Amino acid sequence: MAFCQGLPLHITYRQSVCIDTIIYSLGEKSTGALMFNALELRSIGKEIEPIPPLEFLYYICKKPSILTCLKHTRGRYFQWNAFISGFGEKCNQDSVYKKIREDIDLFAEGLDLDVDELFPYIESKDWKGFVNYLLTRR
Repeated sequence: MAFCQGLPLHITYRQSVCIDTIIYSLGEKSTGALMFNALELRSIGKEIEPIPPLEFLYYICKKPSILTCLKHTRGRYFQWNAFISGFGEKCNQDSVYKKIREDIDLFAEGLDLDVDELFPYIESKDWKGFVNYLLTRR
């Protein structure tokens, strides 16, 4: 699967369903429901672990219904902190961080964002600020 402009995506159909399920759950389900389904969500999460963080966010930003769910997540303390923590851990891995720096131009182009505004978040590894920036611009 790939979009014609910007960052190419290497996300399978199954992985897209997994992303949709996780982000929908974080944004729309109660904390109790998330705890009840925690094992299932962790299992689903393992299927998307290989996806590079920028591809993951790019996919979400290109799918309005899932982007809306992520925006809802931002207002939910437990869910938001869990999302940002997991996202940040992945981004801070040396090989992943290097890939982010390589792909940020295509990412910004595909989402019609100014790379110069994104780059300070990446340089400082401020992943919460980075995702917040995206959510306010989309």
